[in-house]
Amino acid sequence: VAIGGEGAVAVGIGVALSDNVIQNDVEAFIDHVSQLTTTGLGAVDVSASEVASVDSTAFAVAVAVAVAEISFGAAVGILEADNQLDDDVSAWIAHSTVDSDGKVSVTTSDLGAISADTYSIAIAAGVAALGVAQGTADNTIDDFVSASISDSSVTAKGDIVVTATSTPSIT
Repeated sequence: VAIGGEGAVAVGIGVALSDNVIQNDVEAFIDHVSQLTTTGLGAVDVSASEVASVDSTAFAVAVAVAVAEISFGAAVGILEADNQLDDDVSAWIAHSTVDSDGKVSVTTSDLGAISADTYSIAIAAGVAALGVAQGTADNTIDDFVSASISDSSVTAKGDIVVTATSTPSIT
């Protein structure tokens, strides 16, 4: 706020920077096992699961008020938000021998969510006034999800199931 008899100039600047990054590595595996055997109704379950979320709210506010016969007010609000999920979720059976009296399952599940709200406000008052507000948001989900059986001998009296699911969401 600037107050003057004949002239006044007021400048307001508001800046907000937000950077949120989640990086997780989740693994479940049977690797280089010479003989894995279950009996009865025994099942083999290799499962990796990951849930990651970012809930981000950012504000940039600038106010400039100039009061005089000749007055100028300028306000600039700048906001930049960067939200990123970069997760690796893997489950596998490799270089192994597995014999199950039940089922064999190798599964992965990934749930990544980003919720971002950004607000940039500039308020200027005076005989002449200029208010500029600018905001940017970059939301990225770059997850790698895999489930596999490789270079292995797997037998089961039940089903052999290999699944990988990913459910990304940006709002």
